[in-house]
Amino acid sequence: MTTARPAPLAGIACLILAAVSWGCSFPVGKAAMLVVDAYFLTAIRYGVAAAVLLAALLYVEGAGALRCDGRPLLVAVLGVVGIGGGVLMMFVGLHHTQAEHAAVIVATQPLVAAVLAWLVRKQRPGTSTLFAIGLAFTGVALVVTRGDPSSLAGSGTAGGDLLVLGAALCWVTYTLCAAAFPSWSALRFTALTASAGALFVFAATAAATRVGAAAVPTSAQLLSVVWQILFVTFGAAQLGTLCWNIGIRRVGAGGVLFINFVPITAFIIGVVRGYRFNWAEVLGAALVILALLASRIGTANQQGDTG
Repeated sequence: MTTARPAPLAGIACLILAAVSWGCSFPVGKAAMLVVDAYFLTAIRYGVAAAVLLAALLYVEGAGALRCDGRPLLVAVLGVVGIGGGVLMMFVGLHHTQAEHAAVIVATQPLVAAVLAWLVRKQRPGTSTLFAIGLAFTGVALVVTRGDPSSLAGSGTAGGDLLVLGAALCWVTYTLCAAAFPSWSALRFTALTASAGALFVFAATAAATRVGAAAVPTSAQLLSVVWQILFVTFGAAQLGTLCWNIGIRRVGAGGVLFINFVPITAFIIGVVRGYRFNWAEVLGAALVILALLASRIGTANQQGDTG
């Protein structure tokens, strides 16, 4: 006799908490960058995060877990791609675009992963996924252009949107490459790659400061946005990622649909703060959410047919 598996309510709660925290991090990070530039904000965020993660790894798994098992170069490259590309590029892009636009672009990551698997592994997506990919990028185009492509050149946000899209691609690459470390715990992989990535961010920040692209914040400036820094460092970067990993393990691959709460949260905050979205932004965000739903339903149906 088999017993019914209880609903993974704890996993669902973790996924919602993670996605909402990430959705909040866009407007919160954007507000912080009015005072502290993207380079120093990322350096502070991941400098602290890496130190905390390494301390946790040492406590939980011992000093042996600090070794790279003969693959320090791969760990370093993934740290640069994931943190340097996926996070630093994200924040620099966010500085030059709207928080809501960035959140919508980031929400397409599951579909970006399908495109990347197609290009690299020659794993052609199913028809439903191809339809979802086209639908999602149509939605992104509507959001970014606000329904008027001719205005894109003068909006000043096109470069920022492209950087956010590049950051999403980097983060997907980083996530997929985690499979190369099957014997490592999620904590070990995150701590070691985040540490390598943090060193790269420090170097990039120093270089940006030297050429005048970044400015060293004063103590008064840091204090004025201390709660924003604490949120993007601990709330989004650490708690959000931990909750997401826990939720995916409990709920399964279908839990990726909860990424929809990222743009929904960002849009709700935008409305509360008085931003008026036009029809194209609302329709575009809806298309991205619909695309993710369609992709997941199609994948579930394929698995059911082959199961």
